[in-house]
Amino acid sequence: MMQATRYKLYMNPRTQEILKAVIRDFIETGEPVSSKKICRKCDFGVKDATIRNELNYLVQEEYLGQPHTSSGRVPTDKGYKFIVQTIIDDESDDMRIADKILAALKQEFSERDFGDFVEDLSDELELLGIGYAAAHRRVYKSGLDELFGHLISDYWPYNHDDLFEIVRDFEMIDRRVDDLLNFISEGEAPKVFIGRSPITKSSQLSVIADRYELDGQPFILAAVGPKRMDYDKNLRFFKQLREVIGN
Repeated sequence: MMQATRYKLYMNPRTQEILKAVIRDFIETGEPVSSKKICRKCDFGVKDATIRNELNYLVQEEYLGQPHTSSGRVPTDKGYKFIVQTIIDDESDDMRIADKILAALKQEFSERDFGDFVEDLSDELELLGIGYAAAHRRVYKSGLDELFGHLISDYWPYNHDDLFEIVRDFEMIDRRVDDLLNFISEGEAPKVFIGRSPITKSSQLSVIADRYELDGQPFILAAVGPKRMDYDKNLRFFKQLREVIGN
């Protein structure tokens, strides 16, 4: 199981910024990122050869991969975990979710309207939304079409086995979702699983999950999407939703 964990990074700030730039560019485009592209897109004040050396170091340290010798770099699971931890640690408030969206979700949650709550979250993030009310052992799901729409939008690296496993994960979520309770403690930051998780076995997916207390019982909220998801938007959404719900 690939779970987002903290890495102690033995690299200088510039290297970290280059790594962030590569991962965010790949998330945006789905294409391997070259040193020339990073030089054009970001001003690090160094030459292309220096950027290329930095990228080679990041490949050596397994934060990035290089599909072919002449191609650009792509994030590895370790690289995705790095960007996730960076966002979780970031206390800035420069990417606010619309208050009306958060207010609507807060009202639905307080009124126990979990079906609409999960559906609206899925619509906002364009991911598969899952809610689990442990007291009644009831699962709420919405957005399989959102998940596949996101997967096929402009980048489709999956074979038939990948597709079968993703569909199988959707079918098995009701049986597996209770296992998330063992991995998410009350009051923690949202938990992120890169690749396999307690509710998904596909190596192509990521899961963001959080836990709320409701009438003394846990409620699990999760979003499932491709590994190449917008972690900045999605994690900040989960963090701000926790603030307004008050758990």
